[in-house]
Amino acid sequence: MPRKGYSPQFEDGRLNYFPVWIGDTLRHYTGELDYDAEILGIQVVLWCYSADQDPPGTLPNNPNKWARWTGKEAWYIKERMPVITSSWALNDNNRWEIQRIMSQARRAVDISGKRKAARMSRDSTHEGTQHGTSVPTSVRDTISNANANTRSNTKAKENSQPSIEGLSSATASDLPSPSEILNRKIGIVYKHYLTARGLDETTYALTPTRKQKIRSRLLEAKRRKLLPEEKYLCYAIDACLSDKFYTGSNDRNRAYLDLAKHILPTEEKFEEWLHEAGAKGIIDQ
Repeated sequence: MPRKGYSPQFEDGRLNYFPVWIGDTLRHYTGELDYDAEILGIQVVLWCYSADQDPPGTLPNNPNKWARWTGKEAWYIKERMPVITSSWALNDNNRWEIQRIMSQARRAVDISGKRKAARMSRDSTHEGTQHGTSVPTSVRDTISNANANTRSNTKAKENSQPSIEGLSSATASDLPSPSEILNRKIGIVYKHYLTARGLDETTYALTPTRKQKIRSRLLEAKRRKLLPEEKYLCYAIDACLSDKFYTGSNDRNRAYLDLAKHILPTEEKFEEWLHEAGAKGIIDQ
């Protein structure tokens, strides 16, 4: 729940509405969480505050203000920014926006534009028939028959194809959420690691810890504009697997190749492997 002092109304008394879409769940706005309830609580509080921002559904890129809103220390918020913002994106105005809201809004604008274009096309055709010149009866009958055939064909197509309204609702419901997209990228990185090491899901499972490490590094890569993010995580994996020390050529004759412990444990280690990948020409391949 929002901390004490949060009001569900604007100062002028108007109700404060939350930006949601029919069929959405809380995870569309908080991400696919494997963390503790405290992080989820922070995300919900920030979502509440975003409803009365300008524009609604956005947040200022100000961790200190987030800390005041959530009752947390600023360092705590800054340290967990990649996790807290897993379902948000930083826009060109340096404000965080809910990805789900923005993707649905862009889709709605696109559908609206198509409808407007269709209406203008129909109005233009109707105006042309209203202000046409006199033509011989035989020609007029030919045009009338052609128009009737056109209407018949159009009706048949309408019966066999979904309407624009049906298309918009179907497309909106089928649109993947940010958490679904993130999970796909996690799967790509995980499968790349298995393939590179000759393992499978039974010998090296995607545990919650490993999944969380991949997710955090993906969000960090996105923040650094290393796109596509999953590709850069694969570069890091390849860099580690090509390192003689980590593959076992050391005084202990022991390999250090665990995905969570040795390749993607922290942002700094991820960065280190990317530097090595660049030096070895892995990134350019």
